[in-house]
Amino acid sequence: MQFDPNSYEAANDLGVLGEATPVTVDDSATSRGDYSVDGGATGSLTAKQFVRPANETRPVVIFFYCSVIQGEKMCSCEVIRRMAFSDVRTTAHVGNFRWLEIDVDDARNADILQQFRVTSSPTLVFCDPLGNEVGRVEGPIHAGRLINELTSALGGSGQTMGRNDRTIADMNGKIVDGWRLLGAGDCKGAVREFRRLQAQATRLRYRSIRVEAERGLEACKERGIARVRQVVAQGGEDVVRNLNALREEFPGIREVRDAIGEALASR
Repeated sequence: MQFDPNSYEAANDLGVLGEATPVTVDDSATSRGDYSVDGGATGSLTAKQFVRPANETRPVVIFFYCSVIQGEKMCSCEVIRRMAFSDVRTTAHVGNFRWLEIDVDDARNADILQQFRVTSSPTLVFCDPLGNEVGRVEGPIHAGRLINELTSALGGSGQTMGRNDRTIADMNGKIVDGWRLLGAGDCKGAVREFRRLQAQATRLRYRSIRVEAERGLEACKERGIARVRQVVAQGGEDVVRNLNALREEFPGIREVRDAIGEALASR
């Protein structure tokens, strides 16, 4: 049994997707001058699109073990290595999976332990190729049960991959929806769409889509701050009312709320 020597990096890379052809959407809000004092410029926004990586289709087994000897705890991890992993019946399945090992006693692995909700060792987590958990075993495991778990994970791999493809396609559509809302000037709708996408991507461990959702939220923040500056620069009797209205237009974005507060305080 040979584990990936770069298990830490490999575990962190689970959920990193391949990039497909991006979608360009109109930025009519900027063209109208919604976010500038001197008028806008014709432009467009780019919505990134993603696909499942084609170069890795094997399910993943992550072995969370301890390196610090604490009574029988270390023995349990070693029993799995020497008995379950070394069993000739298990070795027949080795090539069908990616094998990662994570030391629970290494502080550098804290984020991975939290991500996979590991609180004890030994723990075996079985995942689809993108890192979505499909099963786990906590505590000692004998070769027979390990083989059953591997067989189950491998058997459902094709169905899981198809489900991942459909989910990614659906989320690609939501990415485009978020950018289109932003380009149309519906920042409230864009914030809502990107936040939902961020939560879904975090739950499914699609890191690339989560990063894209965060990029969309950052664009919403920048437009909110630009809009505050525009309202202040335009002045007039309705400046206070217009500033307060921006709280609803950019809900929950702290930087925009702070900019509005500072602008109101200076009146």
